[in-house]
Amino acid sequence: MSKPVCYDCREGTLSEVVDDYKTRLSDGHTLIVPNIRLGQCSKCDTIELPPDSWQKVEDATLAHKTKNKNIRY
Repeated sequence: MSKPVCYDCREGTLSEVVDDYKTRLSDGHTLIVPNIRLGQCSKCDTIELPPDSWQKVEDATLAHKTKNKNIRY
């Protein structure tokens, strides 16, 4: 079975890695989701999230928003 092709550069292939995922939220906070599956491009190093990992990021974002209800997004 061949590896998926990178959606950004369309040249590299995605290899599965497990790492922490960091993103900046619209309120300026950095959200870190530890130990999730990521796809990393062999050519451009783009990181892509498979659907189950996206769900973990969405859940963590919702938890952050719930905890910080008085912050405007």
